[in-house]
Amino acid sequence: MIKPGVVTKIGSTLDVLATACDISSTRAPSDRIMDSVDLSPVLFGTGPSPRDTMFYYRSRQLFAIRQGAFEARFRTKATVGDTKEYEHDPPFLYNLEHDPSEKYDIAVKYPDVLTGVMKLLR
Repeated sequence: MIKPGVVTKIGSTLDVLATACDISSTRAPSDRIMDSVDLSPVLFGTGPSPRDTMFYYRSRQLFAIRQGAFEARFRTKATVGDTKEYEHDPPFLYNLEHDPSEKYDIAVKYPDVLTGVMKLLR
């Protein structure tokens, strides 16, 4: 029922629960706050992702915020398993629809986007 393809809209493993519940006509638990949204419209090609913003943490450190196509990166590690973190002030900004490998920092070209992301941070 799901056509093979690539989707560049925001989704997370957090969304597996809500999506699986919707597809199986099951109710998600209602006794707790859920940070899960139903991605079935994206998977079935019937609508957009209900998630427009995503905060990326490693342990308790915020590494990045994605809003729409843009990701602001506040911290990085050189490689997986690297213990040294690099803080970016100002943050790097990437357009993930055009640069999914995060090679080109475009913060200087899009200060208004970075300002919007910084408001989310606050």
